[in-house]
Amino acid sequence: MRLQSGSMVVDFYPTKSWLDDVINPDKFLKVLTFSGETMKKEVVTKDQMIDGINRRLARNYKVICNNTLPQYVSENVNNSTS
Repeated sequence: MRLQSGSMVVDFYPTKSWLDDVINPDKFLKVLTFSGETMKKEVVTKDQMIDGINRRLARNYKVICNNTLPQYVSENVNNSTS
């Protein structure tokens, strides 16, 4: 899902492993972008993603699109990948 407020964009992507190419239903890649520059990337749980989406919608972020293309992440990623 892509959310936007002014120059701030937050993307959430489904993830999958390099090892088995299987989509992980509980891990999502969160990418924060400001004025076209990536500021932060991290892997979050489904609950964290839902909470982040709800908080941003409450702050008048707009839903731009739904990101459905899974992104590959390493098995040893521990939240921050920036």
